[in-house]
Amino acid sequence: MKKGLRNLGLFVGAFTLAALAIVPKRRESEDAPPATDEDVNNIMRTTLVDTIRAEMAAPDPEKYWGDVWASGGPHPAAWCGALILWAMRQVGLTDAHWRAGLALPGQMSLPRTTTPRVGDIAYFTKHQHQATVSEILGNGVYAVLNGNAAGGAISETETSTGKVAAFYSIQPLIDRLLETA
Repeated sequence: MKKGLRNLGLFVGAFTLAALAIVPKRRESEDAPPATDEDVNNIMRTTLVDTIRAEMAAPDPEKYWGDVWASGGPHPAAWCGALILWAMRQVGLTDAHWRAGLALPGQMSLPRTTTPRVGDIAYFTKHQHQATVSEILGNGVYAVLNGNAAGGAISETETSTGKVAAFYSIQPLIDRLLETA
């Protein structure tokens, strides 16, 4: 089952890139400019958020951990980071597995950012919680998707810059994907 989920993630990522390769041809035929790397960047970020939102109806922490946990033995009870890494794997941003003892940004060597974008990671010191920025609301306020929320749910809440310990950019993952496309 793990291999099937991983292959599905690689397929989704490859499908996304293949679909994006068609966009410039379609746009050229409509006398519009071809898709840019920024277009691809925005599509990948939105796809990541949409993948997490699609899980809101029936969150499955065992599915997320089953795909990302490679350390053997029991996995942590909290699953906010596992959800994000699982979603990243589903859209083809990474094939990394969870390494015990590190928060997701540290595992992925993601740089801090003071200008978070949709898809970036918000890190909160309380409970070492990690969430995905789902919308920029303005004036330092963001909507974030939280795995492992109350009642074992995935929630979308508002937060402000002052409540977030750090934001981490997923841009290096997207850049790597664009380099290999």
